[in-house]
Amino acid sequence: KKENQSCQYESFNKQALLDNLANSYILPSVSAYKTSIDNLHSSSTAFVASPSTSNLNSLRTSWETALLTWQDIAFLDFGPASYIVLKSQTNTYPVDTSAINSNILSGSWTFTNANFNDQKGFQALDYLLNIPGLTNQQIVDYFNSTPNANSYLTNITQDLVTNGTYVYDQWNSSY
Repeated sequence: KKENQSCQYESFNKQALLDNLANSYILPSVSAYKTSIDNLHSSSTAFVASPSTSNLNSLRTSWETALLTWQDIAFLDFGPASYIVLKSQTNTYPVDTSAINSNILSGSWTFTNANFNDQKGFQALDYLLNIPGLTNQQIVDYFNSTPNANSYLTNITQDLVTNGTYVYDQWNSSY
């Protein structure tokens, strides 16, 4: 009240607000993200099984869809997403292209180690699917001639699925 400088609050149902937010936005968005990364992983598996410019373009489309869906939940950095540091594991920028190339050359990487956060996720996929200076056919040829690149690509998408599924399962089991 202005007259006597006192505060008077209306009754507010905080639980109803949180329930509405979870049911109307968080759960559907996390579900859509999980679907998009599952599709991304399927596209990467199809590309690795049969590298072609057509499958590369399909994989790029799946990557773009998943990245856009990620943008819908990236700010939800609390609860299960915070627990596993999802944001850092999913979309660290800039990506360390030298380390990615070194990992592929050596055939050794450990995505569960936080030191690899700048070598995986959406930005690493962007690099691998759009290698600077190469044509689409040259990128396909690279994957055809570099088995470790295929494994790396598949492991990145599997890591996205593993982390996204964890967040999805946690939200759906606790809500």
